[in-house]
Amino acid sequence: MKYVHIDTDMGGTFTDILLLDKASGTLAIEKVSSTPHDPAEASVGGTALILRQHSTAVEDADDFAHGSTIVTSTLLQQKGASAGLITTAGFRDLLEIGRQARFRTRHGSAPGRRLGMRVCVGHRRWRRG
Repeated sequence: MKYVHIDTDMGGTFTDILLLDKASGTLAIEKVSSTPHDPAEASVGGTALILRQHSTAVEDADDFAHGSTIVTSTLLQQKGASAGLITTAGFRDLLEIGRQARFRTRHGSAPGRRLGMRVCVGHRRWRRG
């Protein structure tokens, strides 16, 4: 029996599949087209493909990790539905402060000019906290 780690990362264009044979240290990476109509299809299909290519049974996998950048991409491209953010009282600006996108207070710049991140993930008026 092999002991392998499988990792999938679903993105908007491609889904990456990684297979690591823990005994030999062999690493295999496969890239398949994502399936936006059913994101799991690319993950499951890509996993089956890499297992076949390396003569490995799914029962040999003792570790499986899954990640997705679909939601992050949707938020950054502002193509999804409107979203709000609920936080503990006093923390509604956490997204901007955490990325150092605060208003500039020195050097004579105009009020409202921001430093750092240019994309607003959740408009301030839609945040509660």
